[in-house]
Amino acid sequence: MRALSLKYLEKGMFIKMDERLESQYENSVQSIKTDQYSLSVGELINMYKDGDMIIDPEYQRYYRWKMEQRSSFIESMILGIPVPSIFVSQDGSGKWDVIDGLQRISTLLQLTGELKNEKPLVLKETKFLPALRDKTWETLGPNFQRRLKRRRINAIIIDSSNNTSIKYELFQRLNTNGTNLSPQEIRNVVIAMANHNLFRETKSLSQNESFKKIISNMTKRQRNEQLDKELIDECYILLTVPAQSMNPSDDLQEFITKKLIDNDKLLENLDSNGKKMLDVFELMARILGDKASKAYKNGKYGKRFMRPIFEMTFVYTAFHKQKIEYNNEVLEQYHKKIFKSALYEEITKRGMRPVDRIKKILLFKGDLNVKKANKNSR
Repeated sequence: MRALSLKYLEKGMFIKMDERLESQYENSVQSIKTDQYSLSVGELINMYKDGDMIIDPEYQRYYRWKMEQRSSFIESMILGIPVPSIFVSQDGSGKWDVIDGLQRISTLLQLTGELKNEKPLVLKETKFLPALRDKTWETLGPNFQRRLKRRRINAIIIDSSNNTSIKYELFQRLNTNGTNLSPQEIRNVVIAMANHNLFRETKSLSQNESFKKIISNMTKRQRNEQLDKELIDECYILLTVPAQSMNPSDDLQEFITKKLIDNDKLLENLDSNGKKMLDVFELMARILGDKASKAYKNGKYGKRFMRPIFEMTFVYTAFHKQKIEYNNEVLEQYHKKIFKSALYEEITKRGMRPVDRIKKILLFKGDLNVKKANKNSR
């Protein structure tokens, strides 16, 4: 009898789960409205010229093909080789905002001399059409110009008039897998789509001289992957997101993006939060200089950029700013003790997830004794 009751209980649970899935499906499918439209390159160019298709220059710069890639794409268009669809979001007025396909569209616009603030494209030699070398739109001749203008591209249109977040959610999904872009490069575009002021402020702070000084030991590869901007984004979170609200099991990149976009405390006071961050950077630079992100061990500083050292120093400086300004040695002494501290050992142990590391640093507010900090945080 008990086994029979369990059987019916389990069956009821599965029915409820199925109903929940159906409900979630219905809600989502209604909020994500899509359409498809095939248009010629000529129509695409006219939409751009008329202002009906937006290619935002603030995030376009992060997605630049090399000259060989642009020429290869033009070759494919001339030869009729299939090319991927472009994805656009459509607002209430019917205008398109390009989500995916910036490189392809920009290449066509540059070739025809229509891309704003760019010189017309001069093609390189390609595999099947080596005679394209040094060709421009004018020297291609009318026959090839017509072929290109009549070539059709498929557009997937996402209706964002009732769901403004759908465009950057889609962009993130389209560009997360199978791409050479760093997570921060993708985030730059997502943030630019969601909040231009935050995008500009992040860029400005990353170019600040004090900030550049305290991360001057960053490698060329780290800079190319835009780790500097990722640290700015993380610092925003450290200043505005309570440690208790952080889920240690979250993926770091998704965590940073979500906590930036859905952060009223940050976005409603962007200027003041930027000023707070700048004050911390200036204090770190003045007292620690280029040692701020280095580990102090065996009586000397190392050379490598150490992200946990930077994070701990930033949090400690932010929460003890007044005490440090009164006595600069407080920060110097703290910084030298980090590498051998219980907190550093805790947050750098094997298997420690990045969000869990950030949460512990913020929760303990720089206290190097984990047990003492944990006690004080209750």
